[in-house]
Formats: sequence, C-alpha cells, structure tokens
Amino acid sequence: MAIQKLSARKLESAKPGQTLVDQQNENLELDVSASGKRSWFVRYSCKVMKDGKLVSSRFRKKVGSYPAMSHDEAIEIRNQYMRWIAAGIDPATRINKVTPEKADKNGPLTFGEY
Repeated sequence: MAIQKLSARKLESAKPGQTLVDQQNENLELDVSASGKRSWFVRYSCKVMKDGKLVSSRFRKKVGSYPAMSHDEAIEIRNQYMRWIAAGIDPATRINKVTPEKADKNGPLTFGEY
C-alpha cells in the first residue's frame, strides 16, 4: 500500500494489484484489480450493534470506479462519510436508506427521512 499525493498521472499509471492511499485525504484509497479496473474505497471505523452490544468495527466500502468517478468526487464522498461518523451514523446504514425519491430532493435528508 503506497501512501502518497494522488495525481492524475499516478492514478492512471497504478499497476494491477496496487492500492494507492491518498496522503491528503486519509481513509481514501484507489484499488487496482488484477484486470486493471480501478475502484475508489473509503476505510472507516464506527460503533455498531453486534449481539446486543455496541462495538467498534472497521469497514472498507467501495464508493465508485475511476475514471467514472473523479478524484474530487471520491473526496466529497469520503468527506460525507466522515461527517456521518462524527454525527454517530454508520455510513452503510445511511446509504441503504437513501431511495431514489429522497435522493432527487434538493438539500440534505432530514432525520425524519432517515
């Protein structure tokens, strides 16, 4: 795993099997599969209920593919994940509750919609 400042050139030249970690945006990674497909991942930890107990768990969530999703767009999603975690919300449960009707609405979701 190489921690470095990610430039367009580095994103394009990453080799299969390589994972690039963005030094400027902690928890954001670009993973290159054996076939050369590039995918954005966000690593995070948060507290979740497991067997009736609140435990800290680590997650690695795919958030998009490069170049369909730009580096800047991946950073925006990573930042949203960090805001949810800071508010005590597990991003995995937040994303699963967003329906197309709610996603089309202007502005952020309210707690009633969540």
